[in-house]
Amino acid sequence: MEPGEIRSLCIRSTLAGVRRAACFCRNACSGLLADPDCHDVELAITEACNNIVRHAYRGAADQPVWLSIQRRKDCLYFRIEDCAPISFQIDEVGAPPLRWDSLADVPEGGWGVFLIRSTMDEVRHTRQGDRNRLELVKRLPEELHQAVAESGAVAERDHSPEAVTALREKLATSEWTVGQMAEELSAAYESLNMFYTLSQDVSALVEEDVLLANVLSRTLECAQAKWGVLRLLTAKGLELRAAHGTETPPPASLSLDEAGIEQKVARTGLEAMHFLDDGTPVVCLPIKGRETLLGTLLLGGSDRPSGFVSGEVKVAQALADQTGVGLENQRLYDQVVRTQLAQREIEIARNLQRRLYPTDLPEIPGLRVETEIETARQVGGDYIGFHVRGPRTLDFVMADAMGKGMSAAFFSIIAHMAFRSVFHLRHRGSPARFLEAFNRIVCPDLERFGMYLTVLFGRVDLARNRFRYAAAGHCPPILVGPKGTVRFLETYDLMLGVYPDAEFTDFDAEFPPAWKLICYTDGLTDITDADGNLLGLTPLERICREFGTDSIRRILRRLMGHALENAPAGGLQDDVAIIGIERTSAPPRATPTGGDRGESARGRAAIETVEASSGRKSKPGGG
Repeated sequence: MEPGEIRSLCIRSTLAGVRRAACFCRNACSGLLADPDCHDVELAITEACNNIVRHAYRGAADQPVWLSIQRRKDCLYFRIEDCAPISFQIDEVGAPPLRWDSLADVPEGGWGVFLIRSTMDEVRHTRQGDRNRLELVKRLPEELHQAVAESGAVAERDHSPEAVTALREKLATSEWTVGQMAEELSAAYESLNMFYTLSQDVSALVEEDVLLANVLSRTLECAQAKWGVLRLLTAKGLELRAAHGTETPPPASLSLDEAGIEQKVARTGLEAMHFLDDGTPVVCLPIKGRETLLGTLLLGGSDRPSGFVSGEVKVAQALADQTGVGLENQRLYDQVVRTQLAQREIEIARNLQRRLYPTDLPEIPGLRVETEIETARQVGGDYIGFHVRGPRTLDFVMADAMGKGMSAAFFSIIAHMAFRSVFHLRHRGSPARFLEAFNRIVCPDLERFGMYLTVLFGRVDLARNRFRYAAAGHCPPILVGPKGTVRFLETYDLMLGVYPDAEFTDFDAEFPPAWKLICYTDGLTDITDADGNLLGLTPLERICREFGTDSIRRILRRLMGHALENAPAGGLQDDVAIIGIERTSAPPRATPTGGDRGESARGRAAIETVEASSGRKSKPGGG
């Protein structure tokens, strides 16, 4: 600072603003004070401004703090002002000069005052209108006073020819400097024009190769280079994406080992200059994203013997930075498009899966059928289907594909298609024969992808008051009596997809009027408590026992409510599907006719024939 010079600054009441004020004062003192004195000034300004931010403004952000520095004859004068309603009580903790014998004697609340008074030569505080003013003085070294006085005396009396000649040389130098500034302004205008054109390409989200080619050609023009090579960083290293130049062919094949410069830039992220063996000047610039290095821009072949000048390199680096922004914007746009496409694919899969679920539940006199389905993700792997075999017989299927999400949903769709085929091809077979036929169809595909299906096939026979079923690794069905009695039925066969020739067992259980049947997937039982313990079947038994006299609709809602209430914060960990069937009354017994293919004499004979050929008989359901 020159004698009499004043520098001013206005900051906002934030810790960042305090740091800015301290650096501002530290820079002003540089060259005038020794390093220890500069440290003292920085500490005093930091403490004073921090006191204003924390105590005067009580932490309120975006309040003004004014700071000015004036170099006087023998000192530096600092003035700090704020418009807080309370003043900085510099003397509340004691009377001046506050000379405590030791640090232990400093009272509570006096550390800031002690620090400021210890580091500055004079401290004053006043209230001027609606502003608080803190004035600090730091004296300059004595030899600096003498130098200022001597230079002033020389300036007053030195009018010699030598002084006049020196003044003319300074004026000529200034004129040359102004000319250089004019050239730099002209170059800056051209650079801004390039930035504007490039920004149009970036905002238009042109294809990446087009963007890189435009960047390279404009950068060559700006840096006055003969050739350029642009490479982007991939998992395999730097990959060539654009090359341009007057040489034929341009040195696009320049390897890292030959130049060495790109490897250095890719490692450090800093620009580097180099001369090839033939004397060709080369500069390599990093292309940076917001947090990562995206690639390198290699320029070479300047017409100047000394290579590239600093201004050209700076503009080229700015273009490279703009390129990084454009690349990241392009990639973010592509990611958004891919996300939207993926979301669209999920929506298609979800709509398709919804169409597979039964929209109209079967209506058979003497039965009330209800379902509940919740998926852990947007699509799930649980599947249910119904097939009315006649006025007194209902077949149903419940399947659970391993896993969840899109892969499980895909196999649930396969299950639907295969089940529908088997329904029509082997509609007279028992539940076990049904599963065996289905397993032979899907087992090759399940083995290929390492997937499995758990399946429950059930048949409700109103004429016989029976529930006949077969299970492939599925959860045990539940029978609930009219007085709240609960029975878990037996299941033990393997899942579908283990091996194609697997055999399954038929089970049989009594299912009279006023009883309820509940079938479910393992998403209802694989729920854990806060300690990670598996809840299992116990909550299901309790709910069925306590609310077994309610309607089947209410029981299913309570079971699903149990799953949702005990799910972790992120939602269900697995898909949940529940089928509930309630016997409402005994339907009239009809004479078998050919129209009831499932229960005709011929149909029963066919079932018995199939069972006899397999050498197995139906087993009663476990309880």
